[in-house]
Amino acid sequence: MSVIYKPTGMAREYSPYALNIYIDCSHRCRYCYAPHTLQKKGEDYFGKPEPRKNILTLLEQDLKKNIYTEQVLLSFVGEK
Repeated sequence: MSVIYKPTGMAREYSPYALNIYIDCSHRCRYCYAPHTLQKKGEDYFGKPEPRKNILTLLEQDLKKNIYTEQVLLSFVGEK
């Protein structure tokens, strides 16, 4: 399972690749687009963020493929 992915839609204008290190977010910004983008209610998205399980192992596996030649945006949207 790859943890680095290509964003789709308008998000693609920010970076060719993205990696979400955390699940959820605690900031509760009023202007946050993430719950809507992920089709979640705010109360289901905003919580105590935690690192994704096995993120370092999965990232290492991705990077060993040596196919990423462009920037990777970290924590685009905190989601599984």
